[in-house]
Amino acid sequence: MRRRSLIINLVLVVALAVVAGVGYLMLGRSSKAAAASQTTTVTEGDVTATVSASGSAASATNLGVSFGSCSGNLTAIKVAAGQTVTANQVLATVDTSTAQASVNSAQASLDSAQTALDNSISQAKTSLSNAQASANLDLSQAKASVATAQSAYDATPNDQTKSSLTQAQNSLASTKLKDQQQVASAKASLSQAEDSNSQQATAVTTAQTTLTTAKAVLATCTLTSPVAGTVMSVNGMVGSAPGSGSVASTSSSSSSSSSSSSTGTSAAASSSSSSSSSSTVSARTVSTSSGFITISDLTKIVIPATVSESDIGSVKVGETASVTFSALTGATGTGGTTVAGTVSEVDQTSTVSSNVVSYGVTISLTSVPAGLRLGQSATIVITTASKTGVLRLSSSAITTLGASKTVTVQSADGKSTSVVTVSTGLTGNGVTEITSGLKAGQVVVIPSTTASSTSNLLGGSGGGLLGGTGPGR
Repeated sequence: MRRRSLIINLVLVVALAVVAGVGYLMLGRSSKAAAASQTTTVTEGDVTATVSASGSAASATNLGVSFGSCSGNLTAIKVAAGQTVTANQVLATVDTSTAQASVNSAQASLDSAQTALDNSISQAKTSLSNAQASANLDLSQAKASVATAQSAYDATPNDQTKSSLTQAQNSLASTKLKDQQQVASAKASLSQAEDSNSQQATAVTTAQTTLTTAKAVLATCTLTSPVAGTVMSVNGMVGSAPGSGSVASTSSSSSSSSSSSSTGTSAAASSSSSSSSSSTVSARTVSTSSGFITISDLTKIVIPATVSESDIGSVKVGETASVTFSALTGATGTGGTTVAGTVSEVDQTSTVSSNVVSYGVTISLTSVPAGLRLGQSATIVITTASKTGVLRLSSSAITTLGASKTVTVQSADGKSTSVVTVSTGLTGNGVTEITSGLKAGQVVVIPSTTASSTSNLLGGSGGGLLGGTGPGR
């Protein structure tokens, strides 16, 4: 029994010795760690808040151009992929046989309608003129007969000369009535012709419109470029009908990773439009989704990207950005090429992918680096805020607890420290602006996790070397 107690006591003594040794070692290491604590110095300088994102180069203008109202097989393609074109330059033509036949038919219809309009009025006017001339002649002859009969009666007044005078006078009255009726009839015919003139004039107007439309369709058999740019694709070959290809998208679909601030833009895509030769004829169809020939403006490049919902609030149109294309080597052949950009658009509505909410942004390059191709990857750093000549401190030296922010300031001789409450301003690129509580040149201790690690090793809350909360025996 005594021997067993002796053994137990001996084991306890050994255990206590081990614990004491481990504690001594840990405390020694802790003291050394404290002595070697990292520090940083309060300085004056610049603080810049930025957001990082990524995207791919895209043209600000991407259009698909197709023939409008003219249809037929291609007779000529005058451009190829990679070729630069100017606005209104001829791109291609299609067979004009059908369109030309329509023009010829419309011209014939117009001629016929115009002839009918001209003849109707002309014939009625001629009839009236003839009736008036005949009436004048008849009246003149009848009056002459009356005058002769009157002279005979005056010279020899008797029953015979009186009868002749009466007959001449009756003939004059009859002639006047007949001629008046003929002139009235001719006038009525002219009036009817003039009344029907509006219908015939309408027929002429319709024929003219048809001819104008047919000529406009014929003109659209030649396709021209609506803008200056570079041909990206041609979808068709001579002898076949024009095809259609998709237009490069500039939607904001790239992922982004935020740093201390945020920024965003949405791609600027050209809206679809069409130009017309008349109210019913489309000279060409211009779309942002597809077209027979696709054209992009490689002199105006944008980078579509996305920014998280937590960062988008600090991003504004007009903010500057730095865009790096790692695949484009600079003059030294390494490091990629960096160019300046500007936030040109910020989406007002979000997109959700895998339950992550983000907002589209667009960065417009201020210049296009040599050799850049559409689709090449870029990393983006957007400056959302900056201050110059302010007190600043490494953000890792600041301890935040609720609304309170403190730092541990080291004394001038380095033998003691004190906790100081500070006020902060702008944060970015690993440093924070100090608005009160510190002075330039002060040394601040960067908080360490050594103490908590030591506590854990000593078993302060269980699970350590001593197993402070382990099960009893």
